This record gives sequence, C-alpha cells and structure tokens, in this order.
Amino acid sequence: MNEEFCQKLVQTASLAVGRDVLVTDEQGIILANSDRTRIGEVHEASLEVMRKQEKIYHGNYEAGRLNATLPGVTMPLLVDGVTVGSIGIIRRADLNQRILEKLAEIFRSPQDFFCVNGNSKFVVFVPFFGDYDKIRGLAERCKEIEARMPEDKVRVRVGVGGPASSIEEFKTSYEDAQLVVRVQEISEGWEEEQLFIHQLLLEKLAVQLPEEVCRQVMEDNFQKIAASKKPEEVFRLIMCWCQS
Repeated sequence: MNEEFCQKLVQTASLAVGRDVLVTDEQGIILANSDRTRIGEVHEASLEVMRKQEKIYHGNYEAGRLNATLPGVTMPLLVDGVTVGSIGIIRRADLNQRILEKLAEIFRSPQDFFCVNGNSKFVVFVPFFGDYDKIRGLAERCKEIEARMPEDKVRVRVGVGGPASSIEEFKTSYEDAQLVVRVQEISEGWEEEQLFIHQLLLEKLAVQLPEEVCRQVMEDNFQKIAASKKPEEVFRLIMCWCQS
C-alpha cells in the first residue's frame, strides 16, 4: 500500500462523502486519514473486518471497546480476493454538536451567526467594520476550537471570504471561503491553516477560467516543463514568482 496514494484517496473520498475517511494496511495500521493525528495507530475495528472479509458497522458502544476506533463503517480492501487493507468512513454527528457548542462560546455577539454545512463543516458570519487587520484575529478565534476540544484531537482549517453587503456578495464570500479550504486540503505546502481569499487571487482567477483555456495553457506551457530534467524545481520557481 503506497502511503502517498492512500492519502490522496482519503482526501478525495472525504470531500465526496463529507466524513472523515481512513485507510489501513493488512496489519490494521492507519496509513492515511483525513485526521492526520491518527496515522500510525492500529485501527482495531479493521482487524475483524479483514479477517471476515466483510463490511461491519460500529456504533458508539462497539467503537468504545476497540482501540483507535470511532463510530462508523469499515470495509475490507481486496485485490484478486486477497485482503490488502481496509477503509473506514467515520460517523461523527455527535462531534458536530460539541463543535457548535464551542462556536457558541467563541462567537457571543448577538450579530454573530453560525451553522452546520455538512458533517464537520461550519459557516460563520460576523459583522465587519472595514478593519482588515482584524481578519487574522477572526481566523484565530475559529482555531480556538482546537484548544477547547483537546480530547477530540480536532484539527481546524479556516477559510475567510471577503466582506459582503448584499445577498449576492454573501454568496460570493461563502464560495470564496470554501475555495480557500479546498486549497488547504489539497496543498501540502501551506504553512498556515488560516487563509484569507485575498491571499489566493491567482487560484480564484484560475477556477474561473473555461476548461478549454486551461487545457490550452497546459499544452502550451506546462507539458514542456513536466518533460524537463528538473520539473519540480521549475514549478517551485514559477510558484515563487506568482506568489511574489
């Protein structure tokens, strides 16, 4: 089992199903997880699943009796009838409620508004008075959830959209915040987990381009770079230039 491939698999699967996903090897060791703090642990539920070669659901009671196991479903990964690992999809609806309680503690203003937007995803709206220096402070307030829930090993990514003064602008701000979080999820290079949409102008511009334009740019430029002797070095140079 290739760990890099497994991590890409869980990222894609997690985005698709809206839940945490993990992959183990044939010994039940977690190779990849949307919650990276669990990598390297032995997922005990997987041992029975791989032994029986069948899908098994684990509720709160069953999961509580097993090592490194949360409520959800675990399935064996089979190649030509041979078990090579397992994949788990974690049900964490109870965690959503606890996070909402923490958000209520952090955002107390009568004008603050927050809600659930799918499993383990939340939207927060707060008043903005034109002080862009406070944007980072807003993101840091969201990150407080990690410190307030240490037993759950919660990892928070924060994407901040732009200010809005109309329904149309609210929609744009919401979509921008989602774009920021998606960039964080697929980009290993980001050192910070709180980003403002104004930091990602190139990415925002890129997602607006028609597919045909993107394909033409790829054919005219990046395929030649990919075929060069040191493609990674060239791509890093381009990225540095764009970010500067």
